[in-house]
Amino acid sequence: MKNIQRRWFSVKADGDNAELAIFDEIGAWGVTVADFKKELDAIKGAKEITLYLNSVGGDVFAAKAIYSLLAPMKDRITVRTLGLAASAAASIALVGKTHIMSEGAYFMIHNAWTIALGNAAELRKTAGLLDAIDSDNAALYQARSNKTIDEVKAMMAEETWLTAEEAVAMGFADEVEEAEQIAALADLSKFNYQHVPKAVMDRIEKKDNPPATARDFERLLRDSGFSRKNAAAITAKGFSAVSSGTEEAEGSGIEPAEVAAPVKVPPEKRRALSAKFRKLALVN
Repeated sequence: MKNIQRRWFSVKADGDNAELAIFDEIGAWGVTVADFKKELDAIKGAKEITLYLNSVGGDVFAAKAIYSLLAPMKDRITVRTLGLAASAAASIALVGKTHIMSEGAYFMIHNAWTIALGNAAELRKTAGLLDAIDSDNAALYQARSNKTIDEVKAMMAEETWLTAEEAVAMGFADEVEEAEQIAALADLSKFNYQHVPKAVMDRIEKKDNPPATARDFERLLRDSGFSRKNAAAITAKGFSAVSSGTEEAEGSGIEPAEVAAPVKVPPEKRRALSAKFRKLALVN
């Protein structure tokens, strides 16, 4: 079986414009900063670079390396935070000339934390390293904001979550843009965050709920990459509607030309969506 590696970033170029996206845990899944740099090198000549961000954070050293790689291109980078720029991702959000946050997005800063084993001397060394990381991050945040260094350090100590509007008011972002759809957020449980806003937790908890209506399920299918016609056919008849072709038209009152063309659905996507389809059938 082929091993498909999950990635936390993507890079796309289109002439003089390029797009970067960081939509997951930074440094996870065996994907390294070296992998990021290799693809970044291919778009260094782009005149305008848009960085889309929706990340819970991750490896602080990987994030610092990414910041260092992007900093020389600062004047060509516009950062758009779609859902969340938290922890290690918060510094990356500040790397561009402009930071735009979508309505409903959050920006979070806190003190670094880790899990350590060892004797007293080793643990003191680890604590010293965390202090150094916090001082470095505080200086970065203060330089971008309208806060004093002491105010920034207090915000970090409290694990501060800012709405897009609050981030703009404090100088961490430049503007808020209207969002057609609020971006989904990843599971935060492994990160031991202590003060996650209720609005954020509500969005996470609702993420795996079954769609309430047929229209919701059709929208889910389209967000997953299906065409409008295929999404409508699947919602009406299940996945057989796009796996058996024009045979579905027989006795259905639908002309063959109106039936969605057959598509190949990856098994893992089919299982997940089929489960939601079954739940929809139970609640309607």
